[in-house]
Amino acid sequence: MAEETVTVLAYGRMIDECMAKRTFPKLSNFRKATVKGWKRCFNLVAVSALQKGIPTLEIAMLSVIPASADSVLYCSAFDVPKARLDDLLERHHELKMIEVPFTDVDDKGEVVSSGTGVLSVATSDEWYKTERCVTDEEYHKRVGQYYDGALWRKDIFPSKNYMKTCLISAQLLGEAFLTNFLDHTFLGDEVTTLRTYIKSRLDLRQEVHDLLLSC
Repeated sequence: MAEETVTVLAYGRMIDECMAKRTFPKLSNFRKATVKGWKRCFNLVAVSALQKGIPTLEIAMLSVIPASADSVLYCSAFDVPKARLDDLLERHHELKMIEVPFTDVDDKGEVVSSGTGVLSVATSDEWYKTERCVTDEEYHKRVGQYYDGALWRKDIFPSKNYMKTCLISAQLLGEAFLTNFLDHTFLGDEVTTLRTYIKSRLDLRQEVHDLLLSC
């Protein structure tokens, strides 16, 4: 009997197949996809950055939040054994997995087929403490021993190395995906696009320019 699979929709570093295989070595049917009604947002504190003692506000990682019905999120889709979904839960522990409709697309963004996949979406501090961690001990183990503030914030900026990896992953999927990543990814304020943020920082603008040219 064939093993039951589920489709995962990835929108950060795992939009690159090689990165996705670090979590799911046995993934299959990797393809490009789009999801409507959601947008990327750098609004989640990366606890791993705090563990390393990074003394800046550049500590944000991605989640997705609800957006207008015509908002299109470019992502990747791939199939994994349903029994391995716990690996995704562990990787995206602060996020909630929900099922959403998606479309497979070709290199030009044209629809090939459609289906339903699992998307890891933003939650809240209260939800994470009570629904995911459940106990104070679990929360302290994962977050509290390193950080005592809010996990979901509007005043933080992308973790630089994480952002660079995401940009490389997007570029590997083509110009349309990179454009979508730059123009439909937002800072924690949910207004400023990633492209605008990069352009506002002379040092970052040059770094990103050189990075993408070298790929």
